[in-house]
Amino acid sequence: MLVGQATEPRVELDRSRIAFRPLLLRSKAKETFFICNSEHIPFAFQWDAASVASEGAQPALIITPMSGTIPPEGKVAIEVEFTPRAEKQYNFNAVCIVKKKPTKLMLNVKGEGFSVRDTLELATSDGPATMAADLTNYVDFGNVHINDIRTKQFAVINDGRFPLDFSWTLTPQSFVLLNPMRGSVGPHDRLTCEVTFRPTSETQLNNCKAVCRVTNGKQYTVQFTGSGSKPMLNFSFYNFDFGPQFLTTQGFAPVTQTLHITNGDQHEVMLDMLYENTPHIDVSPAPAVLAPGETRAVTITFSPREVMQYRETIAYEVNGLYTINVSVTGEGSAMRLELAKPEQQQLNLGALRVGQEAIRTVKVVNRSKLALSFRVSEKSLAELQAVSVYISPSYDVMLRPRESAILELRFAPNTRIGTFDRKLDIDAAGVTRPLLSVSGTCQGLELRLDSETLSFGSVVKNSSVTKKLRLSNMGEIGAKFKWPSVMLEPMFRISPTDGYVPPNGDVLFDVTFQPQEPNPDITIGPIPCQIEGTAPLLLTLTGICVPAPTDAKQLTFKCKVRQTTKETITIPNKFDVPWKLQPSIDHEYWSGQEMISVTPGQPATYVLTYTPLTMTKAEPHKGVAFFPLPDGSAIMYTLVGTADAPDSAGTISKEFQCKVQSVIPLKVSNWLRRPQRFKVSVVCSFVISLYNRLILLLINLIHQQH
Repeated sequence: MLVGQATEPRVELDRSRIAFRPLLLRSKAKETFFICNSEHIPFAFQWDAASVASEGAQPALIITPMSGTIPPEGKVAIEVEFTPRAEKQYNFNAVCIVKKKPTKLMLNVKGEGFSVRDTLELATSDGPATMAADLTNYVDFGNVHINDIRTKQFAVINDGRFPLDFSWTLTPQSFVLLNPMRGSVGPHDRLTCEVTFRPTSETQLNNCKAVCRVTNGKQYTVQFTGSGSKPMLNFSFYNFDFGPQFLTTQGFAPVTQTLHITNGDQHEVMLDMLYENTPHIDVSPAPAVLAPGETRAVTITFSPREVMQYRETIAYEVNGLYTINVSVTGEGSAMRLELAKPEQQQLNLGALRVGQEAIRTVKVVNRSKLALSFRVSEKSLAELQAVSVYISPSYDVMLRPRESAILELRFAPNTRIGTFDRKLDIDAAGVTRPLLSVSGTCQGLELRLDSETLSFGSVVKNSSVTKKLRLSNMGEIGAKFKWPSVMLEPMFRISPTDGYVPPNGDVLFDVTFQPQEPNPDITIGPIPCQIEGTAPLLLTLTGICVPAPTDAKQLTFKCKVRQTTKETITIPNKFDVPWKLQPSIDHEYWSGQEMISVTPGQPATYVLTYTPLTMTKAEPHKGVAFFPLPDGSAIMYTLVGTADAPDSAGTISKEFQCKVQSVIPLKVSNWLRRPQRFKVSVVCSFVISLYNRLILLLINLIHQQH
């Protein structure tokens, strides 16, 4: 009996599957594997053609060799070539039949085919425009200003699942740049390429071509056209002469001129002013950008400061390429509006009386290079009319160079006018300047009382109070005066009642109030003081008559003349409410507070000041201080003052040369509130001493003779 065991030949593939990476259509990929024979005898193999077949005429998978013999304990290399013919997934189960081997060998092969999906688009104002791959595409930059930039944007678009590469070629052209020239675009992504046209001179784009090639993709051809030119910029003038103009240093306003700049082009224009302003010519900033058809105004201001010729060049740079120059000239000229007779700069209209009239004329000459209009300033007209000086003409007067005009000044006063000196200013071209000074006077009466109301306060019955009233004549003409005595009687008196007040002099009246019956309100007036040649002056007199107190105390004062001494009076206060003490003092050499506030239940303190202005001789100064109380009673003090001779004002010691006249100034002060006259007596001690010696000598001679 024969026993045997049948086994499967040990013939196998070294791998069971092959996976190819995705491949571009019609590209190829190869892989190699082995059929291994572990037996000691050879085996024949054959690949099933149907298992590697694919749709289409061209096979996607090729196995080489399709058949052969595997040597004993050997191996055979098999090559698999994958060539995708369509965009899809491929899956092959290749079958290998080994002779004498019941089981077939299987090899799984996978792969994928894809194609490049590229598009080239141009960005336009109407949206993206797709470039054709089989035609020449034309792109126009239009007309571009020199040194300006015009850009076109192209987008390389990848609609596929795998990255794509592209590259540009550009016909050499110095005015056209393309960036980037090459690149890679990811799946479902895009990359923008910019083509820039920047002409630096006037040019025309001809035969400027760019080609975009996509690796394993399409090819796009773009033809560029365009031109470069200067902008159409128009200036209203390129030369301007301001001519002679008055100096601004004399107060005249600067003059201006407007330069109009118009962009006649279809594109914006950049304008840059290169001129730096000076004190005499100032130019307002030019617009940085001018829109198409836009016109802008530039103000040129001329401010001459010196008498000289001015010339400036205003440069404008257009688009950073070229320069346009505007020439500006002018002349500084001084204004010379002068008097034909310089001696009339001090014009005296004289001293007139009321009703008289004086007329003066002055000639004004324009010695400037420019015609100008002038008139007397409103301020001068008002100030001179206030002193009765009237000027004609008072309107604007136009004078051409070297022309003259006459100004008439008429002085016609109708009242007294003190000596005046007024400036006559003229307004010329907006500037006020002095022309001359006008002086004059109108002599007349001007009398004035130093007070129109004289109040005596409270005066005790049958006592009298005298106050001073001054009549001042500030005019240049003296006048007689007279008071109506009948209106004053019986309680008031004025002395003197009539008289004469000299020019620039004063008359001092003694006004006495001597009431006979108690009366809380005594008023007389207005009392007219008749003045010769003018209206009367009016005076109102008021006072209060109170009963005399039963007891009067005496206060004694003593000091040197024009010096001061004081006494303090205590006023008892029995009242429980606040009140005000208003004393009455009937002598001008005594003074005190006009009114003091008294605290309830507290005594009041009052200070009397004695300031004599004249020395006492046989009789002392006498006065009365009257203190009315709230209950109608009063306290009265009799005042007695003695004024001794004043102290010496000082000693002046100085040496003088013999027989040479010398001057010693002495300072004399006026302690009064009015002018006063002084009598000066000079006593020479040297003469007195010599006189005394001569007397003694004569006496000695007489004794010797006897």
